[in-house]
Amino acid sequence: MIAPPTPPAALLEFDACIDLNQHNTPAGIAGEEAVRRVRAAVEDLPGAAWVSVEWCAPSPSTLSWLRLFRRGDGRERTEEPAFQDLRERITRLVRAGGHG
Repeated sequence: MIAPPTPPAALLEFDACIDLNQHNTPAGIAGEEAVRRVRAAVEDLPGAAWVSVEWCAPSPSTLSWLRLFRRGDGRERTEEPAFQDLRERITRLVRAGGHG
């Protein structure tokens, strides 16, 4: 007997708030150029909805520069495995200057 196909995973729709600075972006990319590149890369991710990217002073918290929310929810997601995977993916995009 042939097993039925596995249904596709539900698309994780998310909102993101990203604060960029010289500590989380590659050398040579800063300000509006970094904002433009990172915003475009994150908006291209499947499930991206509202994406805010700003260049600002470094935060004393190492995690607070990237906040993720289920689309339209307004509650930051940190513990769910899908959001942890998404955080890692976005972190790699930021550190690569928006090239993934």
